[in-house]
Amino acid sequence: MPAKIILSRKSEFMNRTRGFKVLIDGEVVGKISNGKTEEYHVVAGSHTIECKIDWCSSEVYHVQAKEDDTIYLRVKSGMKYFLPLYIIFLLWLVSGIFIRNKSEILGDAHPWIQGVVLGIPLLYMLYYFTLGKKKYLVIDKDKTNVFAK
Repeated sequence: MPAKIILSRKSEFMNRTRGFKVLIDGEVVGKISNGKTEEYHVVAGSHTIECKIDWCSSEVYHVQAKEDDTIYLRVKSGMKYFLPLYIIFLLWLVSGIFIRNKSEILGDAHPWIQGVVLGIPLLYMLYYFTLGKKKYLVIDKDKTNVFAK
């Protein structure tokens, strides 16, 4: 009997409306939606697993499958600090709407604060869309699955 690879995708705010392409041994074998679990059958032996979304992807994950073996894996976003930075950006945006004259409150520091609050989230996202594009998604063992060894 072939081995099974059970891949779960954590339900996340990031990319919630888009599916990740699943590649096993370099070939697209399916798509996994937000919060879903998919099962893939493979022959016994060494295999590589990768997930992609547009030009961003995960690093290649290597597994060794035995006959009748079940391997539990999980894929999630690699952007760990997206939500706090997103909230900071929204606060900056809202403060610009509600505080008409920021210079009275912040003094001469206004342009610096604005640059930092806007610049950090933009640089963080720019990293994952360029140099960190192979770390945008992360595949690892699914330790939350009760059936995983």
